[in-house]
Amino acid sequence: MKTTSHTPFPAPRLGAALSALLATIPLANAVEVTNVKDGEVFRYPLVVIEGTCRGKLQFKSAAEASLDTTVADKFRGVVELKAGRNELAFKDDAGVKTLALTYKPATAEDYRVKVWYVVPKDEDPLKVKADQVDALYQTKLDLLTKVMQSWVAEDMKCGGYGAKTFYPEMRKDDPSKVDVGLLYTNQTRAQWSAQGNSYDVARSVLPPQYATPKWRNLAFITCANVAQSSDNFCVIGYGTLVGKSPVRVSEIVKWMQTPEPDAHLGALSYRAFTGVTLHEFGHMIHWAWHPGGYNLIQDAYENVAEAFTVAMDPGVPHNEAARSSYGIQQELFNNSRFYWKTGDKQTYKDGAFTFAAKDGKFTVKADHPLGAVFYYLPDANTQVAKLDGKQGKTWEMNIADIVKALGSAGNFSYMAVDVEGNEAHSFYVPPAAAK
Repeated sequence: MKTTSHTPFPAPRLGAALSALLATIPLANAVEVTNVKDGEVFRYPLVVIEGTCRGKLQFKSAAEASLDTTVADKFRGVVELKAGRNELAFKDDAGVKTLALTYKPATAEDYRVKVWYVVPKDEDPLKVKADQVDALYQTKLDLLTKVMQSWVAEDMKCGGYGAKTFYPEMRKDDPSKVDVGLLYTNQTRAQWSAQGNSYDVARSVLPPQYATPKWRNLAFITCANVAQSSDNFCVIGYGTLVGKSPVRVSEIVKWMQTPEPDAHLGALSYRAFTGVTLHEFGHMIHWAWHPGGYNLIQDAYENVAEAFTVAMDPGVPHNEAARSSYGIQQELFNNSRFYWKTGDKQTYKDGAFTFAAKDGKFTVKADHPLGAVFYYLPDANTQVAKLDGKQGKTWEMNIADIVKALGSAGNFSYMAVDVEGNEAHSFYVPPAAAK
């Protein structure tokens, strides 16, 4: 845990009576946690805690934590909660603050994301010595996945939609740990490197039960530094990172505050690597390009650190307004019960959509009231979303107006989501001119 202390200003000369009176008045502004409430329930384990304090901050809990107090008596950090009730205690120069947070783990029916570690067939991380870096892949990828899960929750909460996030599959023998599956390719490292298609090599060994629409697969590979994604599978080159990355929650703030690429990380700092991974993960679950934004989908990878640190550099105040967004028009998926879950007990209804292009008009019809209609040009990073949610079950617009708004040659992609969280998407291509 990182702590700081502050030297007070010299006290002015006061009369004895006034000094005695002031001594009886308790200092104001004892530790105050500003972003979570006492008794709050979380569905994910890594929780961001932020607030204000006076002077030296001390923290006590059965859970492991990493706190940072670098700017103007503000602190922010992360605490890994244990299942059930967690008692947290904060103490500064002015007093003590206690907080009870409850972690209610996701259940198997909530799991939608599977994490994999993919290695060549001639290498076995299970047989290396315990002090070798590859033996720590489960610990490192467990923590990385939890960091991403927490960041998504924080960003959704920052957008006003509650701490909704995704749930990875957890281990049956230890539900507090992410179940990082180990896959072996059909090639040796030399063969895999020579083939040059890291994505297809890794995807070819995906077990059939995880190749279904239910799952999204996040695969870290040791061969090649690549980042690529598709509908249900994304690959991240992890070989250069595995040797030098945090293995404990108490190290996260330090690593997130380190902007320089580490020699062991190739060209990426840990925070940038986390952002790149979230970027590819976002593509896989259809986060969209957001025009004019500064976000992970538009390469603002290092901004992921802003959810976890008070300052990017010592002495520089944290800029809340610059917090990264994952890039989707958030309203589009804020009701999606497929990936995003909170502690809310809500029953959703399945529903379908019908898309039609006829007589110069593009029409969307849904079984339930529409929450959003979204048309865009993915390659041109151009999009427009109709998000007022007041169109009932039918939405219509002139095709010519859509094309004009996008600056398109005639084609465009589209998505729709209803208030029950059902989603559908496809693309429109104008009919060929008659000969």
